[in-house]
Amino acid sequence: MLGFLGPNGAGKTTAIRCVFGLTAPDGGEVRWNGAAIGRDQKRRFGYMPEQRGLYPRMRVLDQLVYFGALHGVERAAARASAMRWLEGRLKQWNVSAKVRLKKGEDVRIVRTAWF
Repeated sequence: MLGFLGPNGAGKTTAIRCVFGLTAPDGGEVRWNGAAIGRDQKRRFGYMPEQRGLYPRMRVLDQLVYFGALHGVERAAARASAMRWLEGRLKQWNVSAKVRLKKGEDVRIVRTAWF
């Protein structure tokens, strides 16, 4: 686990964007363990911004299926995986409910989408 600490404007977000290839660095290159970061490595990295990126009008189950599809998982497989993960949590998070989660709950949803 790696974290960035610093005042506003220090470049934390810019550094993360460079790691994921969303922004090109002004100079130099981004490397991990001495090598350029490839697509497979980027897919293994996680990023937890302050704003989680959940869609407030979307059901929890649909969020997870959507995130799976973004990572190339077929919708049926993503739905089955999400349902397995949600089974023990159905009382806590109604899969038909819109996403109105507390901060700690939305972190768990986003973390789930990584796996």
